[in-house]
Amino acid sequence: MNILKPLAAFLTASSVHSAIVATEVGNNAPGTDSDNEYVVLLNTGTTAVDITGYDITDDTLGWDEIGTITVGAGQSLVISTGADRSTLESVWGQTIPSAAKFVIVSGLAAYNNTGTDSVILRDAADTTIYSFSFTASLGSDDPPTSIELGATGGSGGTSITPFSTVSNVPEPTAVFLGSLGVLALFRRRR
Repeated sequence: MNILKPLAAFLTASSVHSAIVATEVGNNAPGTDSDNEYVVLLNTGTTAVDITGYDITDDTLGWDEIGTITVGAGQSLVISTGADRSTLESVWGQTIPSAAKFVIVSGLAAYNNTGTDSVILRDAADTTIYSFSFTASLGSDDPPTSIELGATGGSGGTSITPFSTVSNVPEPTAVFLGSLGVLALFRRRR
């Protein structure tokens, strides 16, 4: 029996799962937080990852499914707790890079402005693939603040400018289609 095929399949599956990490949580929006908070996921791998069936939670409430979405290699996904993209940008006073994907998970709980909270991500098989705990010491009247999360999980966090960890890497499909257009231009000039 050839053991290399099952081993290769296991290593590939493991590397795909570990490619999706959380990089930022926007836990202290000005005004009412519940619909204006967000989490940023990043695909750190070299291939696209289908995250259909993935769930996200904090450390106290139930799991919420992210939805049917594929995150390209190097691409970010901004998960909103209720606000649409333009509202979130307006509330936080920053623009989300256009290449980032965006989804609203309206059941996602608001994150703590004071005290300890977590961002926990699990895959479609209900295996926890990422967990990061942070302590926020911000009051509700403080300026909007996001917390940078560790790419490998863990705890801690650093205050940062909102959306500063969002990658501006375009989807591979967009790059491919753009390349086809350039090729068509060169071919037409002959």
